[in-house]
Amino acid sequence: MSGRTPARRELHNWDRLRVFAEVSRTGSVAGAAEALGVTAPAVSQQLRRLESELGTRLVEPMGRGIVLTSAGHRVAREARGMARALGELVRALPALAGEAAGPVRIGAPMSVLAPLLAPALARLQTTHPDLEPRLEDGEAAAFLARLADYGLDAAIVERWPSDAARAGRGLAERTLLREPVHLVVPQRLAAPEPRSLRAVLAALGETPWTVCPPGSGALETLRQLTRAHGRPARNAHLIGSYPAQLELVAAGLACALVPASAAADAPGTHRVPVATGIERTIGLLTRAGDDRHAVTALVDALAAGGAEPAAPTPPPP
Repeated sequence: MSGRTPARRELHNWDRLRVFAEVSRTGSVAGAAEALGVTAPAVSQQLRRLESELGTRLVEPMGRGIVLTSAGHRVAREARGMARALGELVRALPALAGEAAGPVRIGAPMSVLAPLLAPALARLQTTHPDLEPRLEDGEAAAFLARLADYGLDAAIVERWPSDAARAGRGLAERTLLREPVHLVVPQRLAAPEPRSLRAVLAALGETPWTVCPPGSGALETLRQLTRAHGRPARNAHLIGSYPAQLELVAAGLACALVPASAAADAPGTHRVPVATGIERTIGLLTRAGDDRHAVTALVDALAAGGAEPAAPTPPPP
Protein backbone atom coordinates (compact mmCIF):
# COMPACT_ATOMS: atom_id res chain seq x y z
CA MET A 1 0.00 0.00 0.00
CA SER A 2 1.42 3.38 -1.00
CA GLY A 3 2.09 5.91 1.72
CA ARG A 4 1.73 8.85 -0.65
CA THR A 5 -0.80 11.50 0.32
CA PRO A 6 -3.33 12.31 -2.42
CA ALA A 7 -2.75 15.68 -4.02
CA ARG A 8 -4.90 18.41 -2.54
CA ARG A 9 -7.47 19.69 -5.00
CA GLU A 10 -8.80 23.23 -4.77
CA LEU A 11 -11.23 25.12 -6.91
CA HIS A 12 -10.01 28.69 -7.28
CA ASN A 13 -12.79 30.08 -9.43
CA TRP A 14 -16.44 29.13 -8.98
CA ASP A 15 -17.29 30.72 -12.32
CA ARG A 16 -15.55 27.82 -14.06
CA LEU A 17 -18.22 25.50 -12.73
CA ARG A 18 -20.88 27.70 -14.33
CA VAL A 19 -19.04 27.48 -17.64
CA PHE A 20 -18.74 23.71 -17.33
CA ALA A 21 -22.44 23.42 -16.51
CA GLU A 22 -23.18 25.07 -19.86
CA VAL A 23 -20.74 22.75 -21.67
CA SER A 24 -22.57 19.75 -20.23
CA ARG A 25 -25.99 21.21 -21.02
CA THR A 26 -25.23 22.15 -24.64
CA GLY A 27 -22.91 19.22 -25.34
CA SER A 28 -20.17 21.33 -26.91
CA VAL A 29 -17.69 24.12 -26.32
CA ALA A 30 -19.24 26.18 -29.10
CA GLY A 31 -22.73 25.78 -27.69
CA ALA A 32 -21.56 26.86 -24.24
CA ALA A 33 -19.74 29.86 -25.73
CA GLU A 34 -22.87 30.98 -27.54
CA ALA A 35 -25.06 30.58 -24.47
CA LEU A 36 -22.61 32.51 -22.29
CA GLY A 37 -21.82 35.20 -24.87
CA VAL A 38 -18.08 34.51 -24.92
CA THR A 39 -15.65 32.98 -27.41
CA ALA A 40 -15.05 29.26 -27.78
CA PRO A 41 -11.33 29.61 -26.89
CA ALA A 42 -12.35 31.32 -23.64
CA VAL A 43 -14.61 28.37 -22.76
CA SER A 44 -11.84 25.89 -23.66
CA GLN A 45 -9.40 27.76 -21.44
CA GLN A 46 -11.77 27.71 -18.48
CA LEU A 47 -12.39 23.99 -19.05
CA ARG A 48 -8.67 23.18 -19.04
CA ARG A 49 -8.10 25.19 -15.88
CA LEU A 50 -11.01 23.46 -14.16
CA GLU A 51 -9.59 20.04 -15.05
CA SER A 52 -6.19 21.13 -13.75
CA GLU A 53 -7.61 22.35 -10.45
CA LEU A 54 -9.67 19.19 -9.94
CA GLY A 55 -6.84 16.92 -11.09
CA THR A 56 -8.98 14.86 -13.46
CA ARG A 57 -10.29 14.80 -17.02
CA LEU A 58 -13.86 16.02 -17.33
CA VAL A 59 -14.35 15.66 -21.12
CA GLU A 60 -12.95 13.53 -23.92
CA PRO A 61 -13.01 14.19 -27.67
CA MET A 62 -15.67 12.33 -29.63
CA GLY A 63 -15.66 12.96 -33.41
CA ARG A 64 -16.20 16.68 -33.94
CA GLY A 65 -17.51 17.14 -30.37
CA ILE A 66 -16.84 16.05 -26.80
CA VAL A 67 -18.33 13.69 -24.25
CA LEU A 68 -18.20 13.84 -20.47
CA THR A 69 -16.12 11.38 -18.51
CA SER A 70 -17.51 9.69 -15.39
CA ALA A 71 -15.94 12.44 -13.30
CA GLY A 72 -17.35 15.00 -15.73
CA HIS A 73 -20.90 13.69 -15.26
CA ARG A 74 -20.54 13.96 -11.47
CA VAL A 75 -19.08 17.47 -11.61
CA ALA A 76 -21.74 18.55 -14.10
CA ARG A 77 -24.53 17.30 -11.84
CA GLU A 78 -23.13 19.18 -8.85
CA ALA A 79 -22.51 22.29 -10.95
CA ARG A 80 -26.10 22.33 -12.16
CA GLY A 81 -27.32 21.95 -8.60
CA MET A 82 -25.13 24.86 -7.49
CA ALA A 83 -26.39 26.99 -10.37
CA ARG A 84 -29.99 26.28 -9.36
CA ALA A 85 -29.26 27.08 -5.71
CA LEU A 86 -27.58 30.34 -6.67
CA GLY A 87 -30.51 31.27 -8.90
CA GLU A 88 -32.97 30.58 -6.08
CA LEU A 89 -30.88 32.64 -3.68
CA VAL A 90 -30.75 35.60 -6.08
CA ARG A 91 -34.53 35.44 -6.54
CA ALA A 92 -35.09 35.24 -2.77
CA LEU A 93 -32.81 38.14 -1.83
CA PRO A 94 -35.37 40.92 -2.39
CA ALA A 95 -37.75 39.20 0.05
CA LEU A 96 -34.93 38.54 2.54
CA ALA A 97 -33.94 42.20 2.66
CA GLY A 98 -36.52 42.82 5.40
CA GLU A 99 -36.14 39.50 7.20
CA ALA A 100 -34.42 38.69 10.47
CA ALA A 101 -31.82 35.98 9.98
CA GLY A 102 -28.59 34.72 11.52
CA PRO A 103 -27.40 34.68 15.12
CA VAL A 104 -28.65 37.07 17.80
CA ARG A 105 -26.69 36.87 21.07
CA ILE A 106 -28.74 37.44 24.21
CA GLY A 107 -27.46 37.80 27.75
CA ALA A 108 -30.06 36.90 30.37
CA PRO A 109 -30.26 35.68 33.97
CA MET A 110 -31.94 32.29 33.92
CA SER A 111 -34.56 33.55 36.36
CA VAL A 112 -36.32 35.22 33.41
CA LEU A 113 -36.20 32.16 31.17
CA ALA A 114 -39.54 30.61 32.12
CA PRO A 115 -41.73 33.68 32.63
CA LEU A 116 -40.51 35.75 29.70
CA LEU A 117 -37.66 34.56 27.53
CA ALA A 118 -38.69 31.01 26.59
CA PRO A 119 -42.14 32.06 25.29
CA ALA A 120 -40.56 34.90 23.29
CA LEU A 121 -37.99 32.56 21.71
CA ALA A 122 -40.78 30.14 20.80
CA ARG A 123 -42.57 32.99 19.00
CA LEU A 124 -39.35 33.92 17.20
CA GLN A 125 -38.91 30.35 15.99
CA THR A 126 -42.33 30.56 14.36
CA THR A 127 -42.18 34.07 12.94
CA HIS A 128 -38.48 34.17 12.03
CA PRO A 129 -37.24 30.61 11.45
CA ASP A 130 -33.89 31.83 10.05
CA LEU A 131 -33.03 33.64 13.27
CA GLU A 132 -30.58 31.84 15.59
CA PRO A 133 -30.94 33.01 19.23
CA ARG A 134 -27.91 32.23 21.43
CA LEU A 135 -28.27 32.63 25.20
CA GLU A 136 -25.66 33.50 27.82
CA ASP A 137 -26.31 33.45 31.56
CA GLY A 138 -24.95 36.24 33.72
CA GLU A 139 -25.57 39.46 35.64
CA ALA A 140 -26.41 43.00 34.52
CA ALA A 141 -22.96 44.49 35.21
CA ALA A 142 -21.25 42.00 32.90
CA PHE A 143 -23.91 42.45 30.23
CA LEU A 144 -23.28 46.20 30.06
CA ALA A 145 -19.64 45.63 29.13
CA ARG A 146 -20.47 42.84 26.68
CA LEU A 147 -22.99 45.03 24.88
CA ALA A 148 -20.58 47.94 24.68
CA ASP A 149 -17.86 45.82 23.05
CA TYR A 150 -20.32 44.06 20.69
CA GLY A 151 -20.05 40.74 22.47
CA LEU A 152 -23.85 40.70 22.85
CA ASP A 153 -26.70 42.01 20.71
CA ALA A 154 -29.19 42.33 23.58
CA ALA A 155 -29.38 41.71 27.31
CA ILE A 156 -32.23 41.13 29.71
CA VAL A 157 -31.54 42.59 33.13
CA GLU A 158 -33.21 42.30 36.50
CA ARG A 159 -33.72 45.51 38.46
CA TRP A 160 -34.44 45.69 42.21
CA PRO A 161 -35.07 48.85 44.23
CA SER A 162 -31.48 48.89 45.48
CA ASP A 163 -30.06 48.85 41.94
CA ALA A 164 -28.55 52.20 41.02
CA ALA A 165 -27.05 51.15 37.67
CA ARG A 166 -29.02 52.05 34.56
CA ALA A 167 -28.36 51.67 30.88
CA GLY A 168 -24.82 52.80 30.15
CA ARG A 169 -23.86 55.42 27.64
CA GLY A 170 -24.79 54.37 24.14
CA LEU A 171 -27.32 51.81 25.36
CA ALA A 172 -31.12 51.87 25.31
CA GLU A 173 -33.37 50.17 27.86
CA ARG A 174 -37.01 49.08 27.55
CA THR A 175 -39.12 47.84 30.44
CA LEU A 176 -40.56 44.41 29.68
CA LEU A 177 -42.13 43.45 32.98
CA ARG A 178 -42.79 44.93 36.39
CA GLU A 179 -44.03 42.64 39.15
CA PRO A 180 -44.44 42.62 42.93
CA VAL A 181 -42.06 40.68 45.15
CA HIS A 182 -43.55 38.38 47.79
CA LEU A 183 -42.33 37.09 51.11
CA VAL A 184 -42.43 33.29 51.02
CA VAL A 185 -42.03 31.17 54.15
CA PRO A 186 -42.22 27.46 55.02
CA GLN A 187 -45.76 26.16 55.37
CA ARG A 188 -45.23 25.56 59.10
CA LEU A 189 -44.71 29.32 59.61
CA ALA A 190 -47.97 30.35 57.94
CA ALA A 191 -49.88 32.72 60.23
CA PRO A 192 -53.60 32.18 60.84
CA GLU A 193 -54.46 35.80 59.98
CA PRO A 194 -52.79 38.66 58.06
CA ARG A 195 -50.31 40.75 60.01
CA SER A 196 -48.12 43.75 59.31
CA LEU A 197 -44.79 43.20 57.56
CA ARG A 198 -42.94 44.24 60.72
CA ALA A 199 -44.87 41.65 62.75
CA VAL A 200 -44.23 38.94 60.15
CA LEU A 201 -40.48 39.64 60.14
CA ALA A 202 -40.42 39.60 63.93
CA ALA A 203 -42.23 36.23 63.98
CA LEU A 204 -39.62 34.75 61.67
CA GLY A 205 -37.03 35.29 64.40
CA GLU A 206 -33.74 33.65 63.51
CA THR A 207 -35.10 31.77 60.50
CA PRO A 208 -32.38 31.99 57.85
CA TRP A 209 -32.96 33.51 54.43
CA THR A 210 -32.11 32.28 50.98
CA VAL A 211 -31.32 35.00 48.46
CA CYS A 212 -29.28 35.70 45.33
CA PRO A 213 -25.48 35.97 45.74
CA PRO A 214 -23.47 39.12 46.54
CA GLY A 215 -23.58 41.72 43.80
CA SER A 216 -27.26 41.13 43.13
CA GLY A 217 -29.98 43.72 43.67
CA ALA A 218 -32.07 41.07 45.41
CA LEU A 219 -29.54 40.65 48.23
CA GLU A 220 -29.10 44.37 48.83
CA THR A 221 -32.86 44.94 48.72
CA LEU A 222 -33.41 42.21 51.34
CA ARG A 223 -30.76 43.78 53.58
CA GLN A 224 -32.39 47.20 53.28
CA LEU A 225 -35.87 45.83 53.99
CA THR A 226 -34.97 43.79 57.06
CA ARG A 227 -32.74 46.51 58.55
CA ALA A 228 -35.53 49.05 58.10
CA HIS A 229 -37.76 46.82 60.24
CA GLY A 230 -35.14 46.10 62.88
CA ARG A 231 -34.60 42.49 61.80
CA PRO A 232 -31.31 42.20 59.86
CA ALA A 233 -31.45 39.09 57.66
CA ARG A 234 -29.28 36.07 58.36
CA ASN A 235 -28.34 34.97 54.85
CA ALA A 236 -27.50 31.30 55.10
CA HIS A 237 -28.11 30.25 51.48
CA LEU A 238 -26.84 32.41 48.60
CA ILE A 239 -28.41 30.93 45.46
CA GLY A 240 -29.10 32.61 42.11
CA SER A 241 -32.04 30.38 41.17
CA TYR A 242 -35.52 31.19 42.47
CA PRO A 243 -36.81 27.62 42.01
CA ALA A 244 -33.86 26.38 44.10
CA GLN A 245 -34.58 29.01 46.76
CA LEU A 246 -38.20 27.85 46.91
CA GLU A 247 -37.06 24.24 47.33
CA LEU A 248 -35.20 25.31 50.47
CA VAL A 249 -38.26 27.18 51.71
CA ALA A 250 -40.48 24.14 51.07
CA ALA A 251 -38.02 22.03 53.07
CA GLY A 252 -38.41 24.39 56.01
CA LEU A 253 -34.81 25.58 55.83
CA ALA A 254 -35.26 29.23 54.92
CA CYS A 255 -37.58 32.04 53.91
CA ALA A 256 -37.20 34.19 50.80
CA LEU A 257 -38.21 37.29 48.87
CA VAL A 258 -39.34 36.01 45.47
CA PRO A 259 -40.84 37.74 42.39
CA ALA A 260 -44.51 36.99 41.78
CA SER A 261 -43.87 34.99 38.59
CA ALA A 262 -41.53 32.64 40.47
CA ALA A 263 -43.68 32.34 43.60
CA ALA A 264 -46.91 31.55 41.77
CA ASP A 265 -46.61 27.77 42.00
CA ALA A 266 -44.42 26.59 44.85
CA PRO A 267 -45.84 23.59 46.74
CA GLY A 268 -44.89 23.36 50.39
CA THR A 269 -44.46 27.10 50.77
CA HIS A 270 -46.69 29.88 52.04
CA ARG A 271 -46.88 33.28 50.38
CA VAL A 272 -47.44 35.75 53.19
CA PRO A 273 -50.49 37.92 52.35
CA VAL A 274 -48.83 41.22 53.17
CA ALA A 275 -47.37 43.75 50.74
CA THR A 276 -43.60 44.10 50.83
CA GLY A 277 -43.60 47.38 48.88
CA ILE A 278 -40.95 45.88 46.59
CA GLU A 279 -41.07 45.41 42.83
CA ARG A 280 -38.75 43.62 40.44
CA THR A 281 -38.40 45.12 36.98
CA ILE A 282 -37.14 43.24 33.95
CA GLY A 283 -35.62 45.38 31.24
CA LEU A 284 -34.19 44.81 27.77
CA LEU A 285 -30.88 46.48 26.89
CA THR A 286 -29.71 47.04 23.33
CA ARG A 287 -27.21 49.39 21.74
CA ALA A 288 -28.85 52.73 21.03
CA GLY A 289 -29.85 53.01 17.36
CA ASP A 290 -29.30 49.31 16.63
CA ASP A 291 -32.20 48.71 14.24
CA ARG A 292 -30.96 45.52 12.60
CA HIS A 293 -33.81 43.18 11.74
CA ALA A 294 -32.54 40.46 14.10
CA VAL A 295 -32.58 42.86 17.06
CA THR A 296 -35.93 44.46 16.24
CA ALA A 297 -37.50 41.00 15.82
CA LEU A 298 -36.26 40.03 19.30
CA VAL A 299 -37.57 43.28 20.78
CA ASP A 300 -40.99 42.73 19.18
CA ALA A 301 -41.19 39.12 20.40
CA LEU A 302 -40.34 40.10 23.96
CA ALA A 303 -42.71 43.07 23.93
CA ALA A 304 -45.54 40.86 22.66
CA GLY A 305 -45.19 38.57 25.67
CA GLY A 306 -44.43 41.11 28.36
CA ALA A 307 -47.04 41.82 31.00
CA GLU A 308 -48.50 45.26 31.36
CA PRO A 309 -46.55 47.18 34.00
CA ALA A 310 -48.03 46.33 37.36
CA ALA A 311 -49.37 49.03 39.60
CA PRO A 312 -46.98 49.75 42.45
CA THR A 313 -47.70 47.64 45.49
CA PRO A 314 -48.84 49.60 48.52
CA PRO A 315 -46.21 50.44 51.11
CA PRO A 316 -45.92 47.98 53.97
CA PRO A 317 -47.78 48.87 57.13
